[in-house]
Order: sequence, then structure tokens, then C-alpha cells
Amino acid sequence: MARFHVERSIVSSLSGIEYDFVTGNRVLAEAIDGYPSLSGLVVVNPNYIDLSCEEMDRFYQLDNFVGAKIHGYYSGRPRARRRVEH
Repeated sequence: MARFHVERSIVSSLSGIEYDFVTGNRVLAEAIDGYPSLSGLVVVNPNYIDLSCEEMDRFYQLDNFVGAKIHGYYSGRPRARRRVEH
């Protein structure tokens, strides 16, 4: 990042998107801890609304998490739908 003058990068967990969002979020938090140039996105899954809300509550308490990532393809909820239903 320094070589190309990138001041900040926002990342999410690929394993959290494809497999287990709870574990992926935890591993990402551990990986970016101590790197102020890295910020994380909490991976959430619209098939698990309550658990996704818990994940956002947990990780939004950290200064280095700045948003959420929903991936429609892997959750089986394509973006073309007008809304995510509970």
C-alpha cells in the first residue's frame, strides 16, 4: 500500500462470504488488528438476520470496522430482489 500511496484499504472476509460469516468476521478482526490503514466490513447473511445483527453490534464497537458486506449470490438472495425479507 505504501508503495502506491494507498492510505486506507477496506476489506472483508472471503471465507466469511463463502462459508461461515461468524468465523470469517472473527478471523478478519484478528488479521487487521494493529494495522490502522486497514478497515473491515462485517460480513452479514440475510438468511440469518438475528445473528447478522449480533455480528454488526459486536464489530461496530471496534474502530476499524466501518460497514457491512452482503453477498447475494452466496446467500442465495440475488441483488435483483427488491428487498431482503426476514
